[in-house]
Amino acid sequence: MKFCLNGNTAIFNINDNLDYNYVPQIKKNIDRIIKKNKNIKSIAFDLEEVNYMDTAGLAFLIFFSKKFREDFSAINLKEELKYIFSLDEYGKELIMKIKNKNGKTRD
Repeated sequence: MKFCLNGNTAIFNINDNLDYNYVPQIKKNIDRIIKKNKNIKSIAFDLEEVNYMDTAGLAFLIFFSKKFREDFSAINLKEELKYIFSLDEYGKELIMKIKNKNGKTRD
Protein backbone atom coordinates (compact mmCIF):
# COMPACT_ATOMS: atom_id res chain seq x y z
CA MET A 1 0.00 0.00 0.00
CA LYS A 2 1.23 3.43 -0.90
CA PHE A 3 0.10 6.51 0.99
CA CYS A 4 0.26 10.21 0.26
CA LEU A 5 -1.35 13.23 1.81
CA ASN A 6 -2.83 15.88 -0.47
CA GLY A 7 -3.97 18.72 1.76
CA ASN A 8 -6.44 17.13 4.17
CA THR A 9 -7.04 14.10 1.96
CA ALA A 10 -5.32 10.78 2.64
CA ILE A 11 -4.83 8.87 -0.62
CA PHE A 12 -4.15 5.15 -0.41
CA ASN A 13 -3.04 3.18 -3.46
CA ILE A 14 -3.97 -0.41 -2.66
CA ASN A 15 -1.48 -2.66 -4.43
CA ASP A 16 -2.61 -6.07 -3.22
CA ASN A 17 -5.77 -8.15 -3.04
CA LEU A 18 -8.46 -6.87 -0.69
CA ASP A 19 -9.21 -10.15 1.02
CA TYR A 20 -9.45 -11.64 4.49
CA ASN A 21 -5.66 -12.15 4.59
CA TYR A 22 -4.74 -8.54 3.79
CA VAL A 23 -7.63 -6.45 5.15
CA PRO A 24 -6.75 -6.65 8.89
CA GLN A 25 -3.18 -5.55 8.18
CA ILE A 26 -4.11 -2.69 5.87
CA LYS A 27 -6.89 -1.47 8.17
CA LYS A 28 -4.45 -1.40 11.09
CA ASN A 29 -1.93 0.57 9.00
CA ILE A 30 -4.57 3.05 7.82
CA ASP A 31 -5.89 3.56 11.35
CA ARG A 32 -2.33 4.24 12.51
CA ILE A 33 -1.78 6.77 9.70
CA ILE A 34 -5.07 8.55 10.47
CA LYS A 35 -4.21 8.79 14.18
CA LYS A 36 -0.75 10.14 13.36
CA ASN A 37 -2.10 12.72 10.87
CA LYS A 38 -4.94 14.35 12.77
CA ASN A 39 -5.57 16.86 9.96
CA ILE A 40 -6.98 14.13 7.67
CA LYS A 41 -10.55 15.06 6.80
CA SER A 42 -11.17 12.85 3.77
CA ILE A 43 -9.97 9.53 2.43
CA ALA A 44 -9.52 8.14 -1.07
CA PHE A 45 -8.65 4.66 -2.28
CA ASP A 46 -7.13 3.91 -5.68
CA LEU A 47 -8.12 0.31 -6.45
CA GLU A 48 -6.42 0.00 -9.85
CA GLU A 49 -3.93 -2.63 -8.68
CA VAL A 50 -6.51 -4.73 -6.80
CA ASN A 51 -7.03 -7.96 -8.76
CA TYR A 52 -9.14 -9.84 -6.22
CA MET A 53 -11.61 -8.78 -3.55
CA ASP A 54 -13.74 -10.87 -1.22
CA THR A 55 -16.41 -9.86 1.30
CA ALA A 56 -13.70 -8.73 3.73
CA GLY A 57 -12.59 -6.20 1.12
CA LEU A 58 -16.17 -5.06 0.65
CA ALA A 59 -16.59 -4.68 4.42
CA PHE A 60 -13.32 -2.71 4.52
CA LEU A 61 -14.59 -0.20 1.94
CA ILE A 62 -18.02 0.02 3.59
CA PHE A 63 -16.35 0.68 6.96
CA PHE A 64 -14.35 3.64 5.64
CA SER A 65 -17.24 4.95 3.55
CA LYS A 66 -19.39 5.09 6.69
CA LYS A 67 -16.59 6.58 8.77
CA PHE A 68 -15.86 9.37 6.27
CA ARG A 69 -19.32 9.59 4.65
CA GLU A 70 -19.22 12.33 1.97
CA ASP A 71 -15.46 12.61 2.40
CA PHE A 72 -14.86 9.06 1.12
CA SER A 73 -13.94 8.21 -2.44
CA ALA A 74 -12.63 5.24 -4.39
CA ILE A 75 -11.45 5.08 -7.97
CA ASN A 76 -10.36 2.58 -10.60
CA LEU A 77 -12.28 -0.54 -9.54
CA LYS A 78 -11.80 -3.26 -12.14
CA GLU A 79 -14.97 -4.32 -13.91
CA GLU A 80 -14.52 -7.97 -12.90
CA LEU A 81 -14.63 -7.01 -9.20
CA LYS A 82 -17.89 -5.13 -9.45
CA TYR A 83 -19.95 -8.27 -8.68
CA ILE A 84 -18.84 -8.32 -5.02
CA PHE A 85 -20.78 -5.11 -4.38
CA SER A 86 -24.05 -6.80 -5.30
CA LEU A 87 -23.76 -9.03 -2.22
CA ASP A 88 -24.70 -6.26 0.20
CA GLU A 89 -27.32 -3.51 0.09
CA TYR A 90 -24.82 -0.88 1.18
CA GLY A 91 -22.35 -2.29 -1.35
CA LYS A 92 -24.92 -1.67 -4.09
CA GLU A 93 -25.08 1.99 -3.04
CA LEU A 94 -21.31 2.23 -2.67
CA ILE A 95 -20.59 0.99 -6.20
CA MET A 96 -22.46 4.00 -7.54
CA LYS A 97 -19.91 6.29 -5.88
CA ILE A 98 -16.78 4.58 -7.21
CA LYS A 99 -15.25 6.39 -10.15
CA ASN A 100 -13.28 5.05 -13.08
CA LYS A 101 -10.07 6.50 -14.55
CA ASN A 102 -12.05 9.18 -16.41
CA GLY A 103 -13.66 10.43 -13.19
CA LYS A 104 -17.07 9.04 -14.13
CA THR A 105 -19.14 6.96 -11.75
CA ARG A 106 -19.72 3.30 -12.52
CA ASP A 107 -23.00 2.19 -14.08
